[in-house]
Amino acid sequence: MRTRSITSLPRKRFVSLASKPCLERIYPMSLSAISVKNLKKAYESGKFVLEVPQLNFQAGELTCILGPTGCGKSTLLNILAGIDADFQGEVSYTGAPHHRVSYQPQKDLLLPWKTVRENLLLGFSIAGEALPANMAADFLRFLDLESVADAYPNTLSVGMRQRVALGRALIWSGDLKLLDEPLSAQDFSRRTALETLLRLELRKPDSVAVVVTHNLDEAVVLADRIIVLGGQPAKVLDDFKIVGLPEVNRPIEARRSPLFAQFVARTAQALSGIAKLP
Repeated sequence: MRTRSITSLPRKRFVSLASKPCLERIYPMSLSAISVKNLKKAYESGKFVLEVPQLNFQAGELTCILGPTGCGKSTLLNILAGIDADFQGEVSYTGAPHHRVSYQPQKDLLLPWKTVRENLLLGFSIAGEALPANMAADFLRFLDLESVADAYPNTLSVGMRQRVALGRALIWSGDLKLLDEPLSAQDFSRRTALETLLRLELRKPDSVAVVVTHNLDEAVVLADRIIVLGGQPAKVLDDFKIVGLPEVNRPIEARRSPLFAQFVARTAQALSGIAKLP
């Protein structure tokens, strides 16, 4: 049986885009938590590919999910987003009765007849909402896309296209943020810059954020919490917090920390099917 339940709270005002001022909007109370219980997902063959007895996601906490290719990571994101409703179990949302979802799938899904700027602002165009010009300019600068703002997707590199898709998800500023391998096509220098941006954008107290990645280093730098999926059907092999890493210049300084290697090793062991570290 599939169940989706909502616990709603009073309305409030909130502002987004890291520490920069931006458009203030009136929405219902932002999403504060998601609870997954007895989740089972099967494909048409009837074979279960995902079995999760219980998972909880809290606002203000960035969760990274890792696991082998095809184990159900993207499927879990689709279920959390409400795109995939064909499952058994319960997914409960505490907070906003009509929460906004920011979703970056693995494929960039850019509209080929729209420019970079137009693709970036697609959510606002569809919703009929206005956006201050300076906010779009800020994102184009953050994502190193200013020089191609009026270009079309077919003229962009794979890395540029991915940054447009990432920007489109972040600028929409949903209170449920789901990113599927958001930095997989980025070189190291851009990756570290974007890791800083994601730490700012995805750890706000009024939104729940989940990132899927195959990059262990990236997961440890980004996450407050790591979940490792694996097996057939996929289950949670490990679930632990990332604590003690420096925040200042985190992409570089975190990788220098002795704790960094320990977290990477624990993640690698879980992915390899070895018993959890104490």
